[in-house]
Amino acid sequence: MTSIGSGHEEWMDPGATVTSAETGLPTLSLVVDVRVAEAAIRNALDPETVATLSRLESVELIKLRRDRRAVLRFLFATDSPCEDPRVWIGKIRVKGADRRVDRTMGALRAEGFSEMGEMRFVVPRSLGCVPALALHLQVGHAGRPVTHELSSLETGSILPNRIGRALAELHAHGGAAERIHRVEDELAILERDLPIVSRAKPEWANRIDALLERARTVVPTLSARPLRPVHRDFHPDQILVEGERLVLLDLDLYAFGDPLLDVSNFVAHLREQALRETGDLRASRPLEEAFLAGYESESGSPFEQESLEAWIFLSFVRHVFVAWRIPGRRPHLDAILAACEALEVHPKAQ
Repeated sequence: MTSIGSGHEEWMDPGATVTSAETGLPTLSLVVDVRVAEAAIRNALDPETVATLSRLESVELIKLRRDRRAVLRFLFATDSPCEDPRVWIGKIRVKGADRRVDRTMGALRAEGFSEMGEMRFVVPRSLGCVPALALHLQVGHAGRPVTHELSSLETGSILPNRIGRALAELHAHGGAAERIHRVEDELAILERDLPIVSRAKPEWANRIDALLERARTVVPTLSARPLRPVHRDFHPDQILVEGERLVLLDLDLYAFGDPLLDVSNFVAHLREQALRETGDLRASRPLEEAFLAGYESESGSPFEQESLEAWIFLSFVRHVFVAWRIPGRRPHLDAILAACEALEVHPKAQ
């Protein structure tokens, strides 16, 4: 089995086969068995949805986070040879089928984040959960991930601006969040994950400890900021460009939080991708500026620069662990560490 790192997951090579034992996902072997999966899906989903189903042709593993979750593509046959197969996307989790995301997606579509709605983002239609397989299903979209678009974008492209405007709409009109994620929770994630890198690479331990200490310093300056609906894992790989639509994926972590969490996470991913691809994170500056300008234009208010700087620092520091966890990114880890250390942060007075 081979895979390619992208975002925070492992993208699987076409035709890759894995077992439940390899991945730590007990139901994976059942889900990729077409007969078992089709029977379970027909038994679990509502009769109206099941009535429209044709034969399940294949189940393909496309993303994997070992011991946590996997994303799969389900292809259903069509009656006409002129029609493309119907595509559903499924996610299995070691914790079980995610009913919260099922509710979240339905609520967001009801707020206008749908194909016929007025919002810039389209949230895919949830099809329901299959508890026996720890599986949640949604309608698939044929768009291209923004990650794949970034390298070829020409100067002056409106795509980053559109994404910024769409994100501001989500923060203003999303609602539907069932949990809260505060900046202190973000610090707790860093304090949990970065020591893993220190233990594996003791020569970097002092540098990582210094980054964590800086993080502890800036977090209190962000504690009083207002909370809004946030995606919580907002980066280019979570957005598909499907014609004139922007399709927003992976709402598993959706919560009330600081909107700058999403803004800074997107900026940090732009810089990290630029660093890996060009050796210079400044290469992402035009994309970053267009994205931020779009957000400000839609939100109607300028960014509080000290808070934005602090959040970008926290988001970029998280890439130290991400780069360690994805083997293909480990050669860039020293450069990512150096970039974190060079970030200027001017904490707002408490």
